[in-house]
Amino acid sequence: MEIAAERKTIAKAISVRFATKFDQEWVKWKLTADPLFASLLPRLRAANLPVLDVGCGRGLLGFFLRECGHSAAYTGIDFDAAKIQAAQSVATQYTPPPQYHLLDARQPWPDTKGHVCLLDVLHYLPAAEQAQLLRQCASHLSPEGDLIIRSGIRDTSWRYRFTAGTDKIMAAFGLMKSPPVSYPTLEELGGVFEKAGLEIAEMQKPEKGSWFNNHLMVCRRKRS
Repeated sequence: MEIAAERKTIAKAISVRFATKFDQEWVKWKLTADPLFASLLPRLRAANLPVLDVGCGRGLLGFFLRECGHSAAYTGIDFDAAKIQAAQSVATQYTPPPQYHLLDARQPWPDTKGHVCLLDVLHYLPAAEQAQLLRQCASHLSPEGDLIIRSGIRDTSWRYRFTAGTDKIMAAFGLMKSPPVSYPTLEELGGVFEKAGLEIAEMQKPEKGSWFNNHLMVCRRKRS
């Protein structure tokens, strides 16, 4: 099966499990249009480690992993009560069920060690809180675990302006609980990673056809 067709099939299988028509259409569109979830699957499958998804929203990563047969423990946290409630309802339809918790990222997290995913979250926090959040993410990595980050990056490109504008519109229409606050630069992130004892193992810049200035980074603990 072609990758795009497979994503569409998985998107349909997940979206029909949601209760409201809005959630069904949003989930189907997101999983079909965004290649992120499929791109993370081989990495998360390679090491059968627990996954902590910080800012999980409606929990789509957890459901995508289950649909693809990945049964490792998955825990998602988010501060949006409506999205977590929707995720918890869908989770009961999977075995083993992904776990979802209503938590602000600044509260204590579930005690899990493995991979940590921080996808499209950083720009909703001020710079100082971004650094604190990344340090907390690092504390939940196992020795073999990856910290996988996707973030819009602040630079002089048209992609950045488009990304920031789109995020503001989504917040204005209530699709996101809070508006964007601060997009980090790559240099700022590099300094924070250094202080947190992390190093960038891989980085993927936006693909040629992408309108968004999203960078995907895989960070690991520095080897002594």
